[in-house]
Amino acid sequence: SVDEVEFAQLDISSQELPPNFENGFDHIFSFYTLHWVREQRQTYDNMYKILKPGGDMLLTFLASNGIYDIYLNMAKNKRWKPYSKKEYIAPFHGMKNPEKQLEKLLKKSGFKCNVCKVENRLFAFRNLDSFRKSVIAVNPIIPNLPPEDVSDYMDDYVKEARGLTKITIENMNNNAEESVSVDYKLFVVHATKPETVG
Repeated sequence: SVDEVEFAQLDISSQELPPNFENGFDHIFSFYTLHWVREQRQTYDNMYKILKPGGDMLLTFLASNGIYDIYLNMAKNKRWKPYSKKEYIAPFHGMKNPEKQLEKLLKKSGFKCNVCKVENRLFAFRNLDSFRKSVIAVNPIIPNLPPEDVSDYMDDYVKEARGLTKITIENMNNNAEESVSVDYKLFVVHATKPETVG
């Protein structure tokens, strides 16, 4: 029941955890979030600490995405460079064998990896307008822009998207609307804290 649910806000990459969280959870679930976290090693150390022995976690998050290539290209534009930051790029973006790198991190934190793989996925947008609206909703640079610059930024963003092989913008059904497809790689992880620790 809802009465048994308690909510707490926590930065999972923090150096300090509330003492009552340690060994306090049977399961951890995280979906499409951990690619925003810079301190990956600290994050997995913390997840290990808060899980009970025998506890497990199921994670999905971006390994790479064509969108990050747009961020990198936009950072070269003198107009947008002041707003661009490296921390907007997923930590594993551009790595060869990111699943091996992640598995190494998880094992260093003490986890037994049951599944650590990268799947090819596709975001599909039925038209350019829905793509633009989605970008505006999640792009970390846009809140830092002066409101009068957002439209120009988005025009440049779409221009960059058109030049990438990981993003397809094409006319469908011979009408004026263009659909957009974004290839990305998704981590799927299931890991366990051993029953006996030490």
